[in-house]
Amino acid sequence: QPDPAELRDPAINKMYQALTEAVPRAGLQSVRVCDVAGDPNAAVMVFGAAPLPEGVPPLRVLRADPLTVLHTDRERKRLLWEQMQALGGNRS
Repeated sequence: QPDPAELRDPAINKMYQALTEAVPRAGLQSVRVCDVAGDPNAAVMVFGAAPLPEGVPPLRVLRADPLTVLHTDRERKRLLWEQMQALGGNRS
C-alpha cells in the first residue's frame, strides 16, 4: 500500500507499478488490501507514511521505506527485492 502523496510524482508512480508487477516474480501473490483482514496468511506491505490498513493486525503489516527513498537509493531497493524474494521463498 503506497503513500498516495508519493504517487503524484510520475517517476515514483512508475516505480511503484514496477514493484507491483514484480510481486509474482518474487514468489508472492498480490491481494487486495480489503481481503487481507480476513486471511490470516496474508500480509500487507506499506510504504513510507501510508496509513496502516484498517482491519489488518499490525503483525501482518510490513513497513517498507518510502517510495521516494527506494527511487533514489538503489541499495535499499535491492534489499527490498531480496526481502520480497525471501518472503516468497524465491531466491533467484
